[in-house]
Amino acid sequence: MKSALVDGTKVVEVRTLGDTPPVAPPLKWVTCSDDAVQPGWAFDGTNITAPVVSLSDAKISKIHAAINLMNEKIATGRLHNGKSFQIRAEDRENLLGAAVQFARGKTNPHAGKWRALDNTEVVMDDAAMGALLDSVFAYLRDLRRQFTVHKEAIRALTTVNDVNAYDITAGWPANT
Repeated sequence: MKSALVDGTKVVEVRTLGDTPPVAPPLKWVTCSDDAVQPGWAFDGTNITAPVVSLSDAKISKIHAAINLMNEKIATGRLHNGKSFQIRAEDRENLLGAAVQFARGKTNPHAGKWRALDNTEVVMDDAAMGALLDSVFAYLRDLRRQFTVHKEAIRALTTVNDVNAYDITAGWPANT
């Protein structure tokens, strides 16, 4: 069993029953019969209930969760030839600059080296640099496509329960 710290009509904290330090009014501890109780749940003076979430809010929350998951994958970097390379927005600017130089027929603008996620410099000839660029931009394109698949699927759902049950972890491209 758990205890919920209630401030008026809202749960602000949940703890294991018995691990409840003294509080001053208007705060008070209420015993919960539901172990799923979370901060933000409603208290009507007697019962603690999950907040009512609109379909629109549930969809927005789920889409934001999908965005966060995509951003976590981007922050992890791109695994290429056994090394992880940074692919955040600022890194993509550098990669895009290198791609433009290649398109103009220039040689590797980074003097044959590119910094990996572990902060080591990886020596690359032009072909290896081109392969890294292809790999990174294909991975980013696939991440964005999968996010769009999730976003459109979430938008098509018709109940809050369906939105809550929707699995945003499925279908993302492998980072290999």
